[in-house]
Amino acid sequence: EHINNDVWQAKEEDIKHIKEWLKKQAHLPQNIPDEQLIQFLYSCYSKLEVAKRAIDTYYTMKTTTPEFFSNRNLDDPGLKYITDVVQMCILPGRTHNGYSVLWARLIDCDSSKFYLDDAIKLLFMLVDTCLARDRTSAKGMVIVFDNKGNSLSHLARLTLASTKKYFIYVQEAMPVRLKCILVVNVNSVMTHIMNLIKPFIRKEYVKYILLHNPDQIQKTYSIVPREIQPKDYGGEAPSMDTLSRETLKQIRSHADWFKFDETLRIIESKKPLKNNNDCYMEGSFKKLNID
Repeated sequence: EHINNDVWQAKEEDIKHIKEWLKKQAHLPQNIPDEQLIQFLYSCYSKLEVAKRAIDTYYTMKTTTPEFFSNRNLDDPGLKYITDVVQMCILPGRTHNGYSVLWARLIDCDSSKFYLDDAIKLLFMLVDTCLARDRTSAKGMVIVFDNKGNSLSHLARLTLASTKKYFIYVQEAMPVRLKCILVVNVNSVMTHIMNLIKPFIRKEYVKYILLHNPDQIQKTYSIVPREIQPKDYGGEAPSMDTLSRETLKQIRSHADWFKFDETLRIIESKKPLKNNNDCYMEGSFKKLNID
């Protein structure tokens, strides 16, 4: 990392290098904003080859996974519907380590109303809104999932295809320094969920997933301080209802960005054969350690 007094800055030569590389990638969009390229350099700790792979995977997935990345507008029927089933917010403030925090929970526990793809679409909109706000000022990101209300019938609604795509995007494409996935109010269903998702998680990422039982919320304060946790969880921040409304307003304020982002797509016919989408995805899975 090129860090001086805790402030990271992209090197001019690194940005130039990425731009020169992009010119030779006929399949990739050529009008990616500088701040987005800088975001990739930051999330990849200025490792150029890692950043290039992340950029390629990011725009490939944004093109080939419309269920997550098309019609990213809160007035889209699927998104309108899912905001009455799940509640997500960006917490005010940051952790003691300077990480931004996203928090998600079920508010309607009727499993027949839960649609995984729309929930993932909303989560990734929160991530992008948070990145647009923080850029490189946050030292990383923590995502908290409240497991309360999850049942075996919810588990039955998880598709392997979407689960695979989710973990490829999070581990190999998302321009974020993901520091921790914290799961609170863990119940017996979580064991089954972990068995389902484990094949798609790289071994080095497993240690970032922390599970806490309902009586262990105080243990989470060392990761997400009490002063920024929602008051629903004994914290000092506003309620989830208030924070969720505020977050949806923030997402709406970035409507133009989401519209522009949907124009940044790959030209699949120009993608090098060895990196065509099916092979690329397959190669990504082979990198995962499957027990």
